[in-house]
Amino acid sequence: MNYIEEKKFGRDHWNLLAYIEYCCMNYEGKLNPQRMRIKHKTTGASGQCSSEWNPKYGTRLKGYVYDDKTTHEALLLKKHDDLDCLDDLENATIIKNKGSGLNPMVELTKKGIILCGKLTAHKQNGGYFSNFNSEEQK
Repeated sequence: MNYIEEKKFGRDHWNLLAYIEYCCMNYEGKLNPQRMRIKHKTTGASGQCSSEWNPKYGTRLKGYVYDDKTTHEALLLKKHDDLDCLDDLENATIIKNKGSGLNPMVELTKKGIILCGKLTAHKQNGGYFSNFNSEEQK
C-alpha cells in the first residue's frame, strides 16, 4: 500500500485527526462512518446509506489551497477517502486502528495526543487545518 507521508498531510488528514480526538474523548474511539468521507456506501445505525462518492470529495494534500484561495488540483487525491487517511495516520504512528472499515475504532498514540494539542493551539491562534505543519509546531 502507498501511504501519504505526514509532511504531505493537508486539511483532510488534520480534520480527521481532530474528529478522532473528539471520538476518543467521548466515544471510546468509535468513529461514525456517516460523518466520514468514504468511497463505498455504508449503512450506519440509522439504516441510512451515506451519499454517493464524488471525486471532488477526495483528500486534499498540503499546498492544495494557495494563499489567494485558488487550488492546485494535482494535490487532490480523487480516490483517497477518510479510511485511507486513517491508514496514513496509523502508518505515521499517530493512531492505532482497532476496528474495521464498517466499524472504525481507533486510539491515539502518545505522538497523536501531542499532535492533537499542537493542532488545537494552531487552530486557537487563527490557523487552519490546511496550513497546519506538525513539524514546525513547538
